[in-house]
Amino acid sequence: MTDSDRDRKQRWTQTHAAIERAFNDLTIPPDDYTTIRQYVQNEAAQLYEHGSTSFIIFGSYRNDYQRRLRLVQYELSKPTTWTATLIGDIPDPELTCLRSQSDPLGFLLKLHLFSSFADRLVGVYEKDSGGEAPELSVISHDPYFKKTRVFPRDYCLDGEQPLDKDDVIRQAVTIWFTADSRDKTRRQKLKEIRGLLVHAQENDVSITETEIVEILEQREADGFDEHAHYSWVHLSAFRKFEQHGRCHTWWTTDDLRRTVSLVYRQNL
Repeated sequence: MTDSDRDRKQRWTQTHAAIERAFNDLTIPPDDYTTIRQYVQNEAAQLYEHGSTSFIIFGSYRNDYQRRLRLVQYELSKPTTWTATLIGDIPDPELTCLRSQSDPLGFLLKLHLFSSFADRLVGVYEKDSGGEAPELSVISHDPYFKKTRVFPRDYCLDGEQPLDKDDVIRQAVTIWFTADSRDKTRRQKLKEIRGLLVHAQENDVSITETEIVEILEQREADGFDEHAHYSWVHLSAFRKFEQHGRCHTWWTTDDLRRTVSLVYRQNL
């Protein structure tokens, strides 16, 4: 058997496994199997390039959220041996299954296929609603979990001990952007942040007023006017990734770019 034959066999084995994970015991019509085979050959070819590392990126396509996904895609496409694709840019396979027209099950199959084929999966999160939530539920479990890293904005669990730098930033963001703070002057908010810094220094957290103000001003420029909120379901997934060293919080758009670049250059 040639290397090419072995690659095709492995690819079809992966495809069958993805079909089973997506559909369980659902019977697939023969025409849909043909469609899936052609779909894999046409849409997944770049994921099989020898000597390259492929990334699939998950997240929200709404408003400015998509702009930040594109930024992550750009960062992960810089090395010549890396390819990065947004899951939403990939068309769904046009399956019929139990219907006479294109079936939404095609999306579920695409999700499992490309999560199986890609070398790395990247989740970028900023809110607790939308299509990215069910995607997170898929990639936070085997067989995808071990090749996934998540990047939630403003992720920081309340009450974590000991106090760390992210806790201090989160509290500063709350001071600066909550509804109660809108009637306060800049001087009043800075006074509260200085009190926060005293508490941080007492807990051996190294961060300066200048660092915090730069983050807050950059968030204003980014349009982040409040702390990101997540459901308990999201937080449980993030916590699971955190415990395995694969959850990376960020506070500004520039911070996201730097964090993604640093994490993957150190962990490939």
